[in-house]
Amino acid sequence: MLRKRKLDHIKKVNVIPILDAVFIFIFFLLMSAQFIELYEIHTKKPLIEEVSDSSPGASAKSKNFRLKIYEDKIHITEGMSEKLLSSFDWSEESFEKFKEYLLGLKQTHREENSIIVKPNPQVDFKKIIQVIDVAQQYVDLNGSKKEKLFRNIAFESME
Repeated sequence: MLRKRKLDHIKKVNVIPILDAVFIFIFFLLMSAQFIELYEIHTKKPLIEEVSDSSPGASAKSKNFRLKIYEDKIHITEGMSEKLLSSFDWSEESFEKFKEYLLGLKQTHREENSIIVKPNPQVDFKKIIQVIDVAQQYVDLNGSKKEKLFRNIAFESME
């Protein structure tokens, strides 16, 4: 009996206040979390290959077309010297002409599958996505099936 009395005097820990505090803490964590929208650009790694002088494709050189994106305009350049081919602003009419120009560029240079996008750091992300969407649109080039204008998109930083 003496033993039973000692067991009665042992106090039990009340865990209800601890559980209340944990649930309130979880609520504050959820309310203080920042929910942001993440954007992703799905691109492939640039294709790099060496062409030897003896290979049959050694004479064919890439045109190195670049889309230089500024806040107020888009420049299309060619080659390592970045010779300006055409320039477009962001108005709807001009942007439609930009789409047509890229289609014409692809029709005259069907072997070109890559284009380099060179955005200015101050350009809105939405504009960059619009240009990439145009460069990767599906078009009917040879009458049988639709294919992308430029399959490979590479990014280059603007200095």
